[in-house]
Amino acid sequence: MTTAFINYVLDQGWEMKNIPTDQQTTQANDIILFGKNGLNFVFTYNKNNDSNYFEIILPYIDDFNRSNQEQFELLLSLNKDYKTGKVIIDKENHITLSFEQYVFSDLNINKLFEQAVGCLESMIREYRRIMHIIKSNSN
Repeated sequence: MTTAFINYVLDQGWEMKNIPTDQQTTQANDIILFGKNGLNFVFTYNKNNDSNYFEIILPYIDDFNRSNQEQFELLLSLNKDYKTGKVIIDKENHITLSFEQYVFSDLNINKLFEQAVGCLESMIREYRRIMHIIKSNSN
């Protein structure tokens, strides 16, 4: 799966931050960093844990303010509206977006990768749009 994803990113002409060597892609955990349109993504795949599962992450898009009810409701809305996308808040209150998927065939795998990245791009656009409105209304 890692090789297919590397080829997909390179075919798209996106910026590769790292390209694992053949030896690295045969290890248990594969992590690929790549950029598109100023966004930095992380592809993760663990063939020992579950060879049919991958995740693409858009890390640390913002800080979560526990006292901001509107931000909290926006994050809940994103989780509800994007079926394969997730909003994750870590213990340091960083917000991360994630697309997780099980794959049982290489058939149309590039379409799935396209959908994954597109989902995260759409989520961050919507997050930024609504947060801009929230901030404008609070001034």
